[in-house]
Amino acid sequence: DASPPTQSTYAMLIRGCTLNMRRTGPDTDNEADPYTASLLELAKDMFKEMQTGPKYKPYESTIHEMIRAHGKAGDFDGAWELFDKLLFEKFVRPTNLVCNSMLEICLTTGHHAEAHKVLLILDGAKSLLKPLYKPDSRTFGLALKNSVDGGYFATVPEQLRILASNHLFPAPPTS
Repeated sequence: DASPPTQSTYAMLIRGCTLNMRRTGPDTDNEADPYTASLLELAKDMFKEMQTGPKYKPYESTIHEMIRAHGKAGDFDGAWELFDKLLFEKFVRPTNLVCNSMLEICLTTGHHAEAHKVLLILDGAKSLLKPLYKPDSRTFGLALKNSVDGGYFATVPEQLRILASNHLFPAPPTS
């Protein structure tokens, strides 16, 4: 008798699919090639199968891998749906890794307006006790790049205010 796969097993299998995908973007009109599309479908099937197992619920790392899979395949809507679901899971908050992945997806798929929402969500979830739940320098780099690339310059002052409130300052210039 083989024991059923664990949540960690499913997360690693989904991650394997994601790692083998070819990233889509503006140069491909956010259309996945057939190989990447089939890997996304395989990841979706494993995600569904995992939820039918004994007491298995999606948890942060599994949802994170699915968000990455959708993003790599250029499926912003699928990634956003999972991100939104993560926000309403009991006892689960999005970490900076999840938010950074979502910001990358906003950048590569051209959904720049949603990037600022992601930053506000992460800043609202921050905790002094748990540094995984606060924006980091990568978060701000991605948020600012989304604002500039999308022409959303009005969001930059608020992003800089959040940057300062998290004690993240640019390094002093070197001579």
